[in-house]
Amino acid sequence: MNYLFTSSTASNLGVLKEMHVSNCQSIKEIFETEEGDGPNVHMIIFEQLQVLTLSSLPALENFYSGSSTLNFPSLKQVAVNVCYRMKFFCNDY
Repeated sequence: MNYLFTSSTASNLGVLKEMHVSNCQSIKEIFETEEGDGPNVHMIIFEQLQVLTLSSLPALENFYSGSSTLNFPSLKQVAVNVCYRMKFFCNDY
């Protein structure tokens, strides 16, 4: 598995309050960049996400590499553990 969700799926996760992803040896990205994710693509808002945990993901390189802006207005806790290949969380445009 290279990714968990597509970027278009991310825009439908506004009611998600917690996200815990762990123990996957092959995942490289949580949200895959899709064709059409260009510089003029919308903002992805995780309106209610309060807790994000990424753990034991040795192949993870980033959370999201697309050009959409990510917004986490309710985020209170982030934990990243044993993600040694992670280069960046997301692109910052």
